[in-house]
Amino acid sequence: MMLTQPKQRQIQHMILGFCCLLTLLLTACRSVSSTIDVKAEIEPEPIVGEIVTLRIEVVSEKFSGDGEINIQMLGEINFVAGSPEWQKTLVTHETSTGSQTLEIFVWRGHIEANEPQIQEVSICVTQPGEWGISLNAGTTGLDGGGGDVDGTRLHIISTADSAQVIPSSDYKGPQRSFSSTPLPTPMPVTVSVECSGEG
Repeated sequence: MMLTQPKQRQIQHMILGFCCLLTLLLTACRSVSSTIDVKAEIEPEPIVGEIVTLRIEVVSEKFSGDGEINIQMLGEINFVAGSPEWQKTLVTHETSTGSQTLEIFVWRGHIEANEPQIQEVSICVTQPGEWGISLNAGTTGLDGGGGDVDGTRLHIISTADSAQVIPSSDYKGPQRSFSSTPLPTPMPVTVSVECSGEG
């Protein structure tokens, strides 16, 4: 049986709608069934040039075993210090404009079910602007099976004299003004060698 053009489009739209609905349902199920929770906060405000503390709390509700926490930051945020378990890893991936190398900082250790694993690291914003930090954590069950993963993201708006940290759930996109007056380019801020990662 030959389908007319409008019928074919109607069937395609039905299939597309079903696929979108299925994707939404699977995403909702994944977030509801996740058994690991990642929270993060930064204190004090991450003003440009100031070394501040990024506090990460991971709770695995179900699985005890080997765990991993990783932090990915833009180049304008430096990892200044952390416990000896933190290791820097370089990851290269291909983009439409060529290859890009990212620095990822990884902590590996034991995570006990229902006991918060708290890690604190020192970071420093080196330039005014809006920057992001992605944090992910995962566990592997003691028998090598099971386990779960979760992640969160923080958005930082930082200047030489003020800063704001916005959790991903509250982030509404870049905080730019759309007034007719062009915004001035921020003046560069001189930062210490410790902040710049050269100390």
